[in-house]
Amino acid sequence: MYRRPICDPASLAMIKDIEQQLLEKKCAPNEENVTRARKRFGLPVSKDQGDEWEQIFQDPLDEAGRTTFVIPSLLVNSKPMIGTPDVVYRSLKTREILIVEIKASNKSVPTNG
Repeated sequence: MYRRPICDPASLAMIKDIEQQLLEKKCAPNEENVTRARKRFGLPVSKDQGDEWEQIFQDPLDEAGRTTFVIPSLLVNSKPMIGTPDVVYRSLKTREILIVEIKASNKSVPTNG
């Protein structure tokens, strides 16, 4: 997300601060919000997903500790995608992986979008 230079260092600091605050809340997914998200995006809804999720990856939010996450089920030219998502959870029941990318802005969200 932030691979190209950001002109405003204050905006970048604000974004990282918001991400850190959200990550500290430990808002792990549950069956209700995963099902709601799947329906919203037209994805199949897993039956009996369960509420037991483990966090398996978290972006350290600094370049010194930067690591990557291999996503074996997302292929590009027959090779697994590699990225640095904000948080990755795995369902203990189904082993399904949920990748969370937090977006933050100091701009107003339009009421129609």
